Amino acid sequence: MKWPRVILLFLLLVPTVSRAQMAYDPAEDPFRRQEQIEQQGLKLRKTGIEMAVAGGASMLAGGALIGLGYYAGKTGPQEENMAAGVFLALGMSSCFGGVLCAMAGVPLIVSGNAMHKCDGYWKDQYYTGNTQRGFGLILDGGFLFGMPSPCVQARIVPGYYFNQHLFAGIGAAPTMDFSEANEFYSPFTLPVFADVRYCFGNKLFAPYLGAGVGMETVYDPNVYFSVEAGLRVRLSQASPRSFWVSALGETSAAYARAGIKMGYSF
Repeated sequence: MKWPRVILLFLLLVPTVSRAQMAYDPAEDPFRRQEQIEQQGLKLRKTGIEMAVAGGASMLAGGALIGLGYYAGKTGPQEENMAAGVFLALGMSSCFGGVLCAMAGVPLIVSGNAMHKCDGYWKDQYYTGNTQRGFGLILDGGFLFGMPSPCVQARIVPGYYFNQHLFAGIGAAPTMDFSEANEFYSPFTLPVFADVRYCFGNKLFAPYLGAGVGMETVYDPNVYFSVEAGLRVRLSQASPRSFWVSALGETSAAYARAGIKMGYSF
């Protein structure tokens, strides 16, 4: 009497086990999935390092060409002076391309490292809680192009994190361009402004928008405006530490500039 029951139970279990085997996907295994994610992060970081190294090599080569052109222009005859201009142009182009390549590699390095260190699938990682509120500081730096000339800029913005989305503070952006100073123009500018940033999401990667309104305080004091759009990369689940990369545009009475900047917040 027991055998029919055993056979019936076996027949019921067979399709259940078969369905479970068919539903099992090794890619969904948490350990294998985590290993794949770590490998993705390592590959991304490796790509970023290669880009940064290539950019550095390009800058070194450009510097050598600029030096060769400057030396030839100072010491050579008229024919070599013409060649010196070519060396200078090639050197500046190589330096400019190297800077852009190296800057593009930095976000990849940071992003790959953040993916590699995630304790779960990075697309599912949420960064919430009371630790995302409080006072903080954002430090940015970048290259801008426009009128009157290209420039380098640092931005210091102390402020307050209201939550994982909204940050507001008061900042200053000391900027030095590559023009020569004279009695009518100063290459140094210093806008002071109120800064607001809003992130769309609270995961490892989140796009954001920012804006600043204030005053240019050094050269031709006047109203100052800035807008930016970019990506925030979270570096910690226990604090608001983040890496920021964005495109920035700014304007005042004496200048109108746009460029790329990167920063770190804590």
